[in-house]
Amino acid sequence: MSFLTWRAIINRLPTDAKIARLGIPLSPTCYCCTNNNFPTTLESAEHIFYAGEHAKKIWRLYATPIGIEYTNINLKILLKKWWTKKVLNPVASYITRVLPMFICWELWRSRCNHKYETIKPSVYRSKSKHY
Repeated sequence: MSFLTWRAIINRLPTDAKIARLGIPLSPTCYCCTNNNFPTTLESAEHIFYAGEHAKKIWRLYATPIGIEYTNINLKILLKKWWTKKVLNPVASYITRVLPMFICWELWRSRCNHKYETIKPSVYRSKSKHY
């Protein structure tokens, strides 16, 4: 999971935008959003892990109770906010370090499930995997 998060941060995942750079033509489809009627750009790591519809719902679900601001920033800043969050409880401190990697893993898994197995992303399904 940490390897996936690192690759997301440095934009080294095989997203459609990266594959298109190799000269392979792809249609602009987002596998993380439910409204794909008029997609305009190819999916990117930033969209999958932060800016996409599903990602925003997941980050809101976990960041709001902890008091982490997650809007109007990018993935790197969001992860930095999680990892530098000051908490007194050692368990909560551990959670703020590890949970973002689980979230990134779940977002990538949801994207791949939709792309390759046509299982649409679901906040309920993503949430229930962690409890």
